Parts: sequence; C-alpha cells; structure tokens
Amino acid sequence: MAVQPQEIKLGTRPVTFPSEYLQQLEDSNHCLNDVNALHKEIQRKGYL
Repeated sequence: MAVQPQEIKLGTRPVTFPSEYLQQLEDSNHCLNDVNALHKEIQRKGYL
C-alpha cells in the first residue's frame, strides 16, 4: 500500500513526505560489521 503524500514538519520546516527528496529509508542490517558493503548499499540506494 502506497503512502499518500502529506505535509509534515522536519524540525520547524514543513516538508512533503514522501517526495522526490524525502523517502522512507530501507533496512541495511545485512551490512552490519562491513563498512564497505554499507557504503556501497548507501550509494546504490541513492542516500548520498
């Protein structure tokens, strides 16, 4: 089920979630204890 966009506050700033720039984070527990794998996963998912 897709989340309907809504306005929320990030600190004091109103933002729309989800949006092009603000998405739900995915679990990366499978990369525990492997910094290189975590960096690759972060880049692949576009978090950085």
